[in-house]
Amino acid sequence: DEFEDFANANMSKDPETGCWLCSLCGVSFGVKRDLKRHIEAKHVVLPLNIAAVQQGFKDQSLDDDAHEESTQ
Repeated sequence: DEFEDFANANMSKDPETGCWLCSLCGVSFGVKRDLKRHIEAKHVVLPLNIAAVQQGFKDQSLDDDAHEESTQ
């Protein structure tokens, strides 16, 4: 699993404290599962469909233009 590989590559256990450390930002957790959740929430960027986003902006722009014309 791609996420598991990414998470495992970016965590380490401090031998002195026993805490799990995020190598991306330095935050520490007592439980490995919590560190994985942190990495997923703070450091994983989901693929973004740029064409869909651009189409959404275009549609919003058309709605704004239509609204402006109807209020003039």
